[in-house]
Amino acid sequence: MFFWGGRFVLGVFFGVIAHTDKGTDYGKKAIVAYAESNHGSDGSVFLDPYFKHDIENLNNEKILDAGCGAGPWSIYAAQHGGEVYAIDIQDGMIQAAKKAVQAAKMFHKIFLVKGDVAKLPYKDNFFDKAISICVGCNLPLEAFEKHFFELQRTLKNNGTATIGAPASLDVVFSNGSRTDSEIFLHIQEVLRKLPNNPDPELIAEELSQLKDVLSATFYIRDGRVTLVTNEKELHEGEKIWRKLPKLVVPNRYYSKEYYVEILRKNGFFVEKVDLSHFKNEAERTNYNKSASTSSRLGQSYVLHAPFIVFHVKKKATTYCARQ
Repeated sequence: MFFWGGRFVLGVFFGVIAHTDKGTDYGKKAIVAYAESNHGSDGSVFLDPYFKHDIENLNNEKILDAGCGAGPWSIYAAQHGGEVYAIDIQDGMIQAAKKAVQAAKMFHKIFLVKGDVAKLPYKDNFFDKAISICVGCNLPLEAFEKHFFELQRTLKNNGTATIGAPASLDVVFSNGSRTDSEIFLHIQEVLRKLPNNPDPELIAEELSQLKDVLSATFYIRDGRVTLVTNEKELHEGEKIWRKLPKLVVPNRYYSKEYYVEILRKNGFFVEKVDLSHFKNEAERTNYNKSASTSSRLGQSYVLHAPFIVFHVKKKATTYCARQ
């Protein structure tokens, strides 16, 4: 901790944290927190199992990990037989990935590069498979579409891609240690502390106080940071803030329908969509019985999916040309 502005502040979120024209800049401390938390306890249940099988049983296939972050899925794919090309625009993420790859002794199977997922430095029809896990939500509108064009361009005909994204952004997901009404009151209390038009570091600092919240989305209306309770109030590409396990990050909003529209526009056939959640309260209760205290999930995970996963294939007739 350190002292700032008359109060002690948790340093974990400080550094550059911002929306940029290239995508989210997490900042040094948030990168460390992201690398530690990965997709969080809910991601390990409702996201990871729905794309991991797409990067298993690989036979020296060329795999693109677009927006690789700290590199966990690049390592996973390499360990399962893939030749992996991993790219991320944030230098801090690439440095974290390099350390992880070195620790896993996978440097001979993983080729890391700092670069833009909206302008991939790879030739046409190069990859057999691609993954883009919670990457689109970091990109501004123009880069979002270009990213999927670039996936299509660099994939072989009939190559496949797996796209992961946050879902149910108007739902507050918690660890269940408080009731929904208690969580909501706490959120409103935290938001009241924020001034009009607060700077990014202050937003991250205050929202980080929501320890029981695993996922919640906020936007700025009339200068005020506001909890999203209706996704219809958001527009495609709008700047948002997301409270996640152990960190707060600036993101962009994109609906399920917009993902599908852009994927189809850029030459993909959507084969399957996963929206996973607990089917009933008994299923959640059973999960929590065997989960550690830090991994338990609240009632919002019943009937509400925190993530969406698109499984798509590049159409064989798609013509690849650089824009």
